[in-house]
Amino acid sequence: MQNFFLTAELKTMANLIRRMAEQCPAMLQIEGLTAIQCIVLDYLYENGARDVFQRDLEVEFQIRRSTVTGILQGMERRGLISRQPVEQDARLKKLVLTEAGLRIHAKAEQHMREVESRALEGVSEEELLIFRRTLEKIKQNLM
Repeated sequence: MQNFFLTAELKTMANLIRRMAEQCPAMLQIEGLTAIQCIVLDYLYENGARDVFQRDLEVEFQIRRSTVTGILQGMERRGLISRQPVEQDARLKKLVLTEAGLRIHAKAEQHMREVESRALEGVSEEELLIFRRTLEKIKQNLM
């Protein structure tokens, strides 16, 4: 594949998805929420049965501590999450979705489904499976 640079293609795809997401009708209902905040909301929702800490987000999304701190501070200011102490270690604060966070999650999930549906138009289940496996291999190579 001549003149194919994976990193450039992934950056272009991320830009296209971000632009499409910003124009999605559901996004208008959750104005001011960033894409990564939507993803964090979903992660907290999906992992609500266990304690989730800032470090979990750093590892899961491979982002720096300072970046996660900024994301969580913004979500906390908006009343979407709270940080609650845990009995075993007073220094640790688990991340918990608030009622407002749960309501916004429902809208954000609808939004993410719309974006993903449009992005995957014409992509077969087999192609998607191969793509996911390939992305996972690339991710492992970079870790």
